[in-house]
Amino acid sequence: MKPEQNMQVATTILNQLGGTQRLVTMIGARDILVGPYTLQFKFMTVNGINCTRITLDTNTDTYDIKWFHVRGTKVKDMGNIYGIYADQLRDYFSITTGLALSL
Repeated sequence: MKPEQNMQVATTILNQLGGTQRLVTMIGARDILVGPYTLQFKFMTVNGINCTRITLDTNTDTYDIKWFHVRGTKVKDMGNIYGIYADQLRDYFSITTGLALSL
C-alpha cells in the first residue's frame, strides 16, 4: 500500500470518529500513528484503556478495533471488536471507553 493510500484510510477513520480536532479536544488524543489500513492513537486512560488501533478490513469493508493499555514499553491487550461498520465506530469507542466523541 502506498503512503498516500495509508493517509487516505487514516483520514477516513478520523473523519468517521469526528475529526482530528474533536479527538484531541474531547479525549486528549495524541501519538497518532498511521499504518497500512490502520489508525492508532493514545488518549486519556479510562477503564484501563489508553490506546486503540482501528484497522480497515478491506475484504468486508468493516473495521476491527483493538484496545490496549500502554505504559512505557509495556503493552497489555485489553480486548478486540471485529466487523464494525463505519457508522458504529463512535458508539463502540464511547461504550468501551466511556469517553464521548460528541456533545
